[in-house]
Amino acid sequence: MSSGFVAMEWVYDEGENDWEPVACLEYWEVFAVAEALIPYIKEKKSHASYWKKRDPDSRGTEVLINAVTSAESAAAAFETALNKMRDKFKGSDGNSTD
Repeated sequence: MSSGFVAMEWVYDEGENDWEPVACLEYWEVFAVAEALIPYIKEKKSHASYWKKRDPDSRGTEVLINAVTSAESAAAAFETALNKMRDKFKGSDGNSTD
């Protein structure tokens, strides 16, 4: 556990006890999710671009744009987690590259 885990929780309301643990992901699982988001974002951006030109006021176009925004946000969060996990690993085994 030298690089730690990313803990996921499902929060379903605003109360103090309105959440449940979902999973703990180790480094390679986080890496896999981050890598999988790259082609997904590229594909959805392409679809959104097409539909913006073809039917900019469509609800479907809006959904595609929201999908891109959400995926980019998720990718940034997973990349942040990966960077923290890498830093923790480097710091814990003495191989820091400062």
